[in-house]
Amino acid sequence: MSTNAETVQRVQEALAQGNILPTIGLLTKQVRWTVNVTDRSAAPWFGEYVGRQGVLAFYEAMSVIDLTDYDVLSVVGDGDIVFVRVHMEFTVPSGRSVSMNEVQVWEFEGAKVREVEFFVDTLAIASAFA
Repeated sequence: MSTNAETVQRVQEALAQGNILPTIGLLTKQVRWTVNVTDRSAAPWFGEYVGRQGVLAFYEAMSVIDLTDYDVLSVVGDGDIVFVRVHMEFTVPSGRSVSMNEVQVWEFEGAKVREVEFFVDTLAIASAFA
């Protein structure tokens, strides 16, 4: 049986390849997937998504970017909480580029992901979309 940190690592590997579908079964049916920002209109994927279909909608909203780099810097924790630090670079439709670090907080219910909260560089992303 995998630890929760190993589960997060598997999901991160799928995300880096742009393919969440193989890991969707690792999420609870009512998973909460949130980008923690005050201005939800600053980027197409900013907001809160609920359920597995909501997670798919999140990745559909993110499909407007061209992800050029996605490095998992660390995965820390076990039990019900796992923290992730990621460095990513991407280009938005206007051609502007973003290079940023992101922190993710993963909460588990048993062996399944119940909630993920993303803390992003809101200013860098909003500026690229401005």
